[in-house]
Parts: sequence; C-alpha cells; structure tokens
Amino acid sequence: MTTTRSHQGWQGVPFTQVKIQDELWKQRLEVCKQVTLRTCLDKCESTGRISNFAKAAGLMEGEFEGIYFNDSDVYKVLEGAAYLLMADRDPELEAEIDRIIGLIAAAQEPDGYLTTYYTLEARNMYITGGIGPSRHNEGFTHDYDLPNESAYCETCASIAMVFWNHRMSLLFGEAKYADVVERAMYNGALAGISLSGDRFFYVNPLASQGDHHRTEWFDTSCCPTNLVRFLPSIGGYNYAVNEEGPVMLQFVAGTADLELKDGSRVLMKTVTRYPWDGHVHVEVEPAREAEFAVRLRLPGWCRGAKLSINGENVAPADWTIDRGFLVLSRRWKPGDTMDYVMEMPVQQVHARPEVEADRGRVAVQRGPLVYCLEQADNPELVYDEFAVRPGISFGLEPRDELGGMVALTGIDGQRQYRFVPYHLWDNREPGFMQVWLKEEEDGRLYSV
Repeated sequence: MTTTRSHQGWQGVPFTQVKIQDELWKQRLEVCKQVTLRTCLDKCESTGRISNFAKAAGLMEGEFEGIYFNDSDVYKVLEGAAYLLMADRDPELEAEIDRIIGLIAAAQEPDGYLTTYYTLEARNMYITGGIGPSRHNEGFTHDYDLPNESAYCETCASIAMVFWNHRMSLLFGEAKYADVVERAMYNGALAGISLSGDRFFYVNPLASQGDHHRTEWFDTSCCPTNLVRFLPSIGGYNYAVNEEGPVMLQFVAGTADLELKDGSRVLMKTVTRYPWDGHVHVEVEPAREAEFAVRLRLPGWCRGAKLSINGENVAPADWTIDRGFLVLSRRWKPGDTMDYVMEMPVQQVHARPEVEADRGRVAVQRGPLVYCLEQADNPELVYDEFAVRPGISFGLEPRDELGGMVALTGIDGQRQYRFVPYHLWDNREPGFMQVWLKEEEDGRLYSV
C-alpha cells in the first residue's frame, strides 16, 4: 500500500479509509477473499513455495523447489491477505498468515536478508563473470545451463555484477565478493566496448563462428550508456576502510587518499602492471606514524603470495588470513613501501560436470584474465577444430598490439597457438573465437 503526493499538492487516500459498497466490486472482493486467496495459498503450499522458507531456515530437509523467483509469489499473497484483513478481521486467516510470516522470519539472516536461492555465482555465472544464458528473457533458465555460442551475457549484467558484488564485499567483508567484481570487471564488462571506444557488444557469447561483432549503437542502448558511467567509477572499487585500517580490494595503479576510522589520513600510491603480472608495489604514506592493519585481497585464483616491507620479506607467521584477505598489522610511518607478489601461472580450468556445454572442454586463464582462441592469431585453424592435448605448455608473450597486452602461446609439439584475453577479442579482422576448447583425452596408462 502506498500514498503519493503530487506537484499540485494532491494526496491519495488509502483504501483503508474507503468502504466498498459497489455491487460489482463488492462481489469481486468477496470472491477474492473466499476463493482466490485460498487458491493461491494452497498452490503456494503444494508447489513448495512456502516450504522453501522452512528449508532455508533449517526447519525441514530438502532442496529448493521451483523457479528462483517463486518466493515473490508468497510475498504478494501475504500482502493481499493483509489488505483483506485490514478491511475484515478473520482470526483463522490471521493465524495462517502468522505461521507463514514466522517461516520467513526464521529463514532471514541476522541482517534481514533471505538466502532461499543463493546460487547465482555457484550455478549460473559464466567464467567471464557474465550472467544470463537466454536471449528469450535476457535472464536465467535453469541451474548449470551455460551454453557458449548462444550465451546472452548482456554487458549491463556484467556491470551489475560489479556493482552488486562490490556492495556485498563491503557488507560482509569477504574477499570472495571482490573476486567476482574482478572477474566481471576484467572479462565480461570490459569485453562490452572496443579499444577504439566507439563500438559495443550488447551480447557477450563465449564462442562465435565469426558472425558476432560490436556495433556503433542499438535501438535499446543501455549497454553503451552503462559503460560510460561504469568506466569512470573504476576507482571506487579498489579500496575500502574498516575499523582496523585500509583494505585493498582491487589492484589498479593509482593514488588513493584514505580517511581511516579514527580520522587520520593515509595516502596509498599503487604501482603495478596488474593484470599482466602479479607484482603490486604500494607506497604507504600516513599523515603521521601510526599503527593500523592493511588488508590485501588474496584472489581465489592465487595459490601463493609473498609480502615484503621496505625490501625485507615478511614471514607468513607475521601475517594472518581473514575471510580471504592477507592482514598485516604494524606501526606504519611515512615512506614505508609494501611489495605484494601473487603467483600468476597459466591455469587450465574445468567446469563442473553438470555444465553440459563444457563437458570434455577446458578454458585457459591467467590471474584474473580469461583467455580465448581467436582466428586472427590462428588463421590455419577452423572453428572448434583445436583440441588441448595432454602436456601442452604455455609461454607468456608480451605484445604491443591491442593496447599492449600479454598473450599466451600454447606449444603443442611443433605447433604453436596464440591465446589473447577475452576482453580484447573482435578488435581486429573478423573471425571465430572460443573460450571453452575441446580437451583431448590422455590415453596414457600413467601421467603426471
């Protein structure tokens, strides 16, 4: 129920101040209370919409039933029941509604949030941080439905993943959300715009036979206009401040003037070639000598990291790991420097077996970057011909083209193949592109 004030000073009158006596509407309202409400409550019960809350609360066993937005149907029925009860008290109906409200309250987290279907990242996100496989609804279908060539993955959706997960990282203080921010930033969102800045992807598939290209504009141009507000805001996702001190969420070269919780200020100057390598150099300049903790995100892809202060190695025993962050507490003084080096090997990634589109396939990533095979670098190949063989090795190939980047060279016997970051594809001559590549089975009896 809402009330609205207009520019003319008019104010709506809520229905609780109006008694309906109209023959047509009175009859419809009575049928709504006696039949429609009961029908909807029964259906919400029989289809698992209500029991989903009990499962989320741990009051009963079982998996989530139905479509991910089914809980919204329960909310609407409860709202309608409340409206009817405001007009005509019904103790029996009130008791049933109170029971359902109790289930919702039991399912809520301490902060009020519900996690009845918290599976976006775990079951419905592409390796690029893109979401939404379906062109039909610009959204979701069912868990693990992640086709590659027909993937929708709207640019706006990747940007939304950045916005949302950044807020989640601030809310919960967990690095896993900043990991998703990074994945979406460097892959799904950045792919939405050409290096020239004047051509755009609305849809971001993970495979193309050479017929998908950026365009200058769309009748519905939410993606170009979203990019033009997203890119200038990049600096806002890099740092946070908590009660203990500064938090480095993303590793982007630049300078940040931070105000700590006690009102003191710290200037942090970051020098790095990230994401091309994992070395991050930070000059820490507190306004005055002070003791505080610096948190550095330990990315989910990183299997090892080293830290040094003023050129001297810091032993792992001198730092702690908390919710995905490396935490170093010390007394900082102006001129202190910090070098954080994250191991950044080339990794071959396999999808869960439930992802039918990626069975028997492998993707290549290094650090936060997902790589792809593009025809522009491999003209001798045809679409979906290449198979990653056991024992293939990868080399790093710094190149000046495409704005300066690190390509990967896959060496397979006498043949070499070049891989480029996914966000850079379709910036040269047209041709095929693939992220998920066929994987040749290892027929050896023993292998390492």
